[in-house]
Amino acid sequence: MSIVLLFPGQGSQYVGMGLKYYRASEEARVLYQQAEFELGYALAQLCSGGPDEQLNKTEFTQPAIFVVTLAMWSVLKHKYPSPAFVMGHSLGEFAALFVAGVFDFLDGLHLVMHRARLMAKVGRCVAGGMVAVLGTPLASIRALCEDVACRVGEPLGIASDNSPKQVVISGTESALTMAQQLAPEYGIRRMQRLPVSVAAHCSLMREVRTEFAQILAGITLHNPKIPVILNTTARPTQDLDLIRSALVDQLTSLVRWRESLLNVALLGGDHFVEVGPGTVLSGLVKHTLSHVSIEAVDG
Repeated sequence: MSIVLLFPGQGSQYVGMGLKYYRASEEARVLYQQAEFELGYALAQLCSGGPDEQLNKTEFTQPAIFVVTLAMWSVLKHKYPSPAFVMGHSLGEFAALFVAGVFDFLDGLHLVMHRARLMAKVGRCVAGGMVAVLGTPLASIRALCEDVACRVGEPLGIASDNSPKQVVISGTESALTMAQQLAPEYGIRRMQRLPVSVAAHCSLMREVRTEFAQILAGITLHNPKIPVILNTTARPTQDLDLIRSALVDQLTSLVRWRESLLNVALLGGDHFVEVGPGTVLSGLVKHTLSHVSIEAVDG
């Protein structure tokens, strides 16, 4: 059995996430305490009791998911001592890199805090969001995005190719509104707004790439002990230079999740374990791969 660890990203949050691990583990509680000192607010209370409106704001969502995921991992790591690969969806890539030993918890939290701050800043300047398009060929979705972007003169594009059944688009509010209006012309019947307050993996994030790269340059990275499947390349790597550039590119680039799953399966990955809030990634594996086992560890 070749274990692939999966770590979820923004949109998987919910009030009450991680609560049972917080209650059961001193090691998990220590991570929350360290995070609260750095963040300056009661993270455990926000995760356990909300409110939803605050938890769904990017500047709170991203640190919350990162900490909850790693608190869960602190309890579960003894159960999965030798994973063959790690991979995380968007924000989840930071948890994957932590598990691979690329940076420590506080450095990872520092990066996630600033990533969230910068993305939220863009969101305050330009209203945007993300919408899941269900059961539609990728070519039709791409054609819709190109049509809308041309008509409104604002960004709209594919942010994440998640599975044969789900693709996420990202852009300005006006572009998303027009996309929903024109969707039937492209054979699109089902679209679902995601609980995300910014247009991630979109050209709108271009303006914060330089600042994030500068922040990342101040963090010491270590060679990964486990191959990491990167969102931007869909391939495993242990190359630090590639990891560093990928974390910056990820702000504006497509998350190649479907391709990542197919590639890691070809490399022998056959038991997928999702660690973090929710079970979204387990569903994407189910819709993409056959003849693999899937385990979701929510909490």
